[in-house]
Amino acid sequence: MSGLRTTKQGGFYLQCSLYVRNDWTPATLLLRFMPGVLIADDNANIRVLLRTFIENQTPFKVCAEASSGVEAIEKANEFLPDVVLLDLAMPNLNGVEAASVLKRAIPGVRLILFTMNVDGLGRSLASAIGIDFVLSKEESITKLAEHLKSLIPVAAKEASV
Repeated sequence: MSGLRTTKQGGFYLQCSLYVRNDWTPATLLLRFMPGVLIADDNANIRVLLRTFIENQTPFKVCAEASSGVEAIEKANEFLPDVVLLDLAMPNLNGVEAASVLKRAIPGVRLILFTMNVDGLGRSLASAIGIDFVLSKEESITKLAEHLKSLIPVAAKEASV
């Protein structure tokens, strides 16, 4: 008998594969720590695209999704992700406003602002709030993977082993 279990463990997902043999030998427990990412974007298609990319091309696990700034804050407080990926233009608090609240509520969280419009003012304001990276949606999605891996070096190291 074998099974896959995923449980929440303080911002990380603990993925355990349990193998129980018919002769009752002790079970083998394989552990893998996967940093959690919350995706906040009001466009459902973008969220699906980002989730698919993150889970297939990086050592990260999407722990939650949100369609507004308020929902992003609620989900972040519930799931305690390691990284929050925020769209700038969202209803009920934009990405910058949500980032400001998130940095106060969860000081260790890493923030990426992922938006269509990136300008000098946006980058300097984002930096002042504590946003780690500002990326344009027009940039290559591989830039997102590079930034995610640089934010959580342990995950990047495990991915290269």
